[in-house]
Amino acid sequence: MKCTLQRICNESFAWGVKRFAIMKKIGIIHGQVDPQNGYHYYNDLDVESLARILKGRAAKFSLAEIQQLHTASTIEDYQGIIEKRARQLRREMQLDQLLLKRLDWRREELNRYRQHQQQVTSDAFFLDIAYDQHGFSGDKRYENFTRLSRVNDFSLADFVAVGGPVDRQQWSFTIARGGTAIAEVLADQLQIDLGQLEYYQYDTVWRTYRQIPIELGGTVEIEDELAQLKTDYQLAGEPYLRQLSVMRQQRLMQLNIPIEIRKG
Repeated sequence: MKCTLQRICNESFAWGVKRFAIMKKIGIIHGQVDPQNGYHYYNDLDVESLARILKGRAAKFSLAEIQQLHTASTIEDYQGIIEKRARQLRREMQLDQLLLKRLDWRREELNRYRQHQQQVTSDAFFLDIAYDQHGFSGDKRYENFTRLSRVNDFSLADFVAVGGPVDRQQWSFTIARGGTAIAEVLADQLQIDLGQLEYYQYDTVWRTYRQIPIELGGTVEIEDELAQLKTDYQLAGEPYLRQLSVMRQQRLMQLNIPIEIRKG
């Protein structure tokens, strides 16, 4: 049986000329060109190969992996390619589950923001610094974006801004620096080695919410929060902000104030 590229793409598989050309270039399928009309013709084996390619793509094999399957000379080689893809799919499933949890977490945090909720909790995360009071450091791509993405899944990370020492006269702090952070629990679940990043761990954090301008580097007043805490707690570290969302003219932030029980 002979069939043209037009028929295969439009009538049978609708996969596109560009992808077809790539598959032919890397040798997954072969076609003969009719010198009279320039049409590419494919035989039964080519059409069968295309069907296997489509099944492979549906199973999320790359074209390179499909080529490796197509040219594997031993059962061990063929099985190894399949096992590698299965491991990657299991990891993707894990990431999808974590991303769903993260979206639910963000939705719940935004609800707490709207309801002005406050709570005492714990927190631990790894931070890759990219920002200080002079602005973002490094080149325009911000080095930490690429560095952190090599050691974890960037979609699971947050922007965290760390404050400087609290001004006890103004009861405020200045955003001193910030960067990309990933929660310790997520790093553990993904078995990521984050030894190159700064580690922050707090047993007790007073958590509330705050709106700040788009431009970073200003001061954040915490007089009301400290007034609520002064009876039972005292400061135990520098406040920090975890970004929940960026809107047109504002950042919605989770405000965290490390505390410890006041002695005496």
